[in-house]
Amino acid sequence: MFWLIPIVAILAVFGVPAYMFKRVMDLKERKLELDAATNKQLEAYKEDRKLLVGRLEVLEAIVEDGDFELNQQMKLVAKAEEKKRLASGE
Repeated sequence: MFWLIPIVAILAVFGVPAYMFKRVMDLKERKLELDAATNKQLEAYKEDRKLLVGRLEVLEAIVEDGDFELNQQMKLVAKAEEKKRLASGE
């Protein structure tokens, strides 16, 4: 029975720090995995942003183009003529 006490003492002295070391290493590995996943998401968001900025620039070019304004005015005139035609009963 006396031989059990030294074995438990040795396990306590070396086992607890070994378990703690393993736990710390597992946490660091998990953090690295999460960082890698976060970086992948960040790259995907950056790519999406580039695409959206490109689309926005195209839309701005269309809106700033004089033909767009002319087309809008033509649509307004067409709507006004349509209202007049409906009002006169044609």
